[in-house]
Amino acid sequence: MKNSWGEAFVNKFAFMELQEAKEKTAQVVRMTAEMAALGTAAKEASEAAERIKALEKDINSLTKENKQLVDNFNSERVSFFQSIF
Repeated sequence: MKNSWGEAFVNKFAFMELQEAKEKTAQVVRMTAEMAALGTAAKEASEAAERIKALEKDINSLTKENKQLVDNFNSERVSFFQSIF
């Protein structure tokens, strides 16, 4: 019985260490999941940024095409009215 107090102290200390290790492990698991989610979000953001660049190019191209079509229409309209009068 002379080691019971010492053994109880060691067991209590080991139990506390085990609990702390479990908490740290759970924290690591949560942080790993969060990092994975952030990595996915970052990848999606990067893909969206690339898509935005492509859409901006399309908008610029369509804007130029639209301007050319309007200019052509106006030119034909002027030519038509000039031919009438």
